[in-house]
Amino acid sequence: MSYSFFSVIYLGMLGGACALGASHFLGYGLMWEIVPVSFGLIASIYFLNKHSDLKEDFINGKSSKKDLLGPIGNLWKGLAIGGVTLSYLIATERLSFYIIGLVSLGVLYSYTLFPVITRHGFHFVKMKRIPLVKNLIVALLWSISIIVVPAALARHPIVWTSQLVVMVIAFFLSSFLNTLLNDMIDVVGDRLAGIRTLPVIDPEGAEVLYAGILFPSLLILGPISYHYSWVSLGASYMIGLLAFIGACNFLAYKAKSFPKQYLRAFSEADLAIIAVGLFVI
Repeated sequence: MSYSFFSVIYLGMLGGACALGASHFLGYGLMWEIVPVSFGLIASIYFLNKHSDLKEDFINGKSSKKDLLGPIGNLWKGLAIGGVTLSYLIATERLSFYIIGLVSLGVLYSYTLFPVITRHGFHFVKMKRIPLVKNLIVALLWSISIIVVPAALARHPIVWTSQLVVMVIAFFLSSFLNTLLNDMIDVVGDRLAGIRTLPVIDPEGAEVLYAGILFPSLLILGPISYHYSWVSLGASYMIGLLAFIGACNFLAYKAKSFPKQYLRAFSEADLAIIAVGLFVI
């Protein structure tokens, strides 16, 4: 329980810091109320995910046998309800609709509710069980929500400057690298649990996607964008740091010497860079 619980708290705090930094970057000032809104929203979605992944987390060493067989599932559900309630009570009307949409997508993402048609006929699956769909959804939601949530809470339209667009692309690439890395870390447990992530289906293809496509894209994004005056020097440095973290994570994964829990925690360092970067740019 301890690792599962504190990993969500850790993510919620980093997400709140990113949203606070984004409110400053977008010119809305320091909207401190956005911290509990973002924290509650992130916690609700990730606790729902923890509830639906009790078996997989046990296999991957993220929870204990006591967690799997005990009443921990009801605790995850209760914490998820508490998180979304906290966000909803503070949110503006415009943000409330976004919260409802995100939590609904989180339920569809985590539970066996997504309809698909295969050669075996019509049936329901967990959306995150479709290879690469989880990575795309998580990366899109993190990169967009960092900007949309502060704007909705402040009741301001978003002005999509070239710098903002480039930064959202950088956030997306960094988050995609993060989710793919975690799938690579959990490949043994996911295979045993019957979860068809890309590293389970094609381990070499997953590494090529990480080190040969996504990481180089993030690495060159900053210098190219600065060269064409799309971003400031500070923004290009922040993007460079995100690429550096991505490289460090991959090298640590390949070294096989880092405990999984430490590598998972360090992989979220990109959120800390984003939060600080949005304050100082």
